[in-house]
Amino acid sequence: MAWSDVASDAVKIGLGALVGGFFAIGLARQAHKIRLREEYSRRRRDQLEKISDAFDETSRGILSHITGLYSMVGTQELFADKARVQQVLGFDDNAHQDDLQGYLLKLHSLEARSTLLDVPGVAAGIAKYRAAVLAASIKGSDTQGTLEQNGKVLAGIHDLRAAVINSMSTAYKNA
Repeated sequence: MAWSDVASDAVKIGLGALVGGFFAIGLARQAHKIRLREEYSRRRRDQLEKISDAFDETSRGILSHITGLYSMVGTQELFADKARVQQVLGFDDNAHQDDLQGYLLKLHSLEARSTLLDVPGVAAGIAKYRAAVLAASIKGSDTQGTLEQNGKVLAGIHDLRAAVINSMSTAYKNA
């Protein structure tokens, strides 16, 4: 074997190894990108689950609060002694306002977390829900609506809750 044959074989082997190395690096980078996307999706779904659980817990408390407030408003028409009715129903204005404030702050936090996750439909839905709850609470504490009016307000809040849950479901599927 001559020197030129050795050099020719070395170049062939070296180029083959170089091409194989670049191909292996490309495949490794592609696999790494896929794993990163999967991990991002998993973490995003975990965060959406946490937001969904917190929203469910908060919205149940809110529905209880608003229902209690509206049932209290409806009974005030029947009874002259507001304090006695509140005692019988277990309704405390101050405690309920503190609860409502906590619920609204939690909704604001969930809205911010949804925005950070770049789920605008969920964030917008939570903002509408929060505004409707605040409006219903103000209306419920200031006026005495009829049973039908109160039912419409509660149904509207429930519909907004369902819309938020549906948008969370869509976001989870797309994560």
